[in-house]
Amino acid sequence: MTLGLGTTKRRQLAEDPSVKKRAEQALGLLVNLSLADKTVIDVGCGFGLFTVKFAGVAQKAIGIDTAQGALRYAKEDAIHLNSRAQFIGANAECLPFRDSSIDVVIILEALEHIQNPENALKEAKRALKSPGYLVVSVPNRRYPFDMHYIRIGKIVIKGFYGSVPFFSWAPQFIRRRFETARIYTMKQITDIMEENGFLVCQAQYSIYPRLERVGSKRITQFCDRFFPHLENNTFFKSFGMSIFVLAQKR
Repeated sequence: MTLGLGTTKRRQLAEDPSVKKRAEQALGLLVNLSLADKTVIDVGCGFGLFTVKFAGVAQKAIGIDTAQGALRYAKEDAIHLNSRAQFIGANAECLPFRDSSIDVVIILEALEHIQNPENALKEAKRALKSPGYLVVSVPNRRYPFDMHYIRIGKIVIKGFYGSVPFFSWAPQFIRRRFETARIYTMKQITDIMEENGFLVCQAQYSIYPRLERVGSKRITQFCDRFFPHLENNTFFKSFGMSIFVLAQKR
């Protein structure tokens, strides 16, 4: 999972500014909930970048993923950073937790890759206490530089830094044929959460990307000066990379 124009040569690190920015947005949705005595589950944690951030504010943060190689990196990074983050190999559609045992479930940029997202949401609801909270972020259909590859037969097209510009704006019947991950409108993601047992409390478009991973300091500096103006504009913010949703277990 990457922030920017897709996959680049360097694996992201927990201290990267782009990782911090996204973690801050997720935690910002939970600003009225003290996490100091809470257990947070990071579903689809990948390299554990966000799990490490959550472990800094929660009583317990556990990253869940099926990719054992990524989890090895996550555990190594947690030790290196002296983080209390824990990691478990498990499937989002079958969480290894008792019913009503978790305070917060966070699924950042992972739901679009899960084979059956409805099952993952039902599992999150099962594991959550009452009341319990779910934070989800998914790719925004309006963002013109969808960061996922497209596939034509056996050929994978990576485009520019992993992005095929404006493919996200293609009609849905075309996307379904060639996409490697789902993307959502605000209505689509809030509807699917409501239909699977959650009450949506807040939904917002995400920030524009930091492009430090492109490798040009000038581009990064320009983006850091220019993008905040777009983020403060209601219209332009709707074209941000992702959609973040805060929901409560019904």
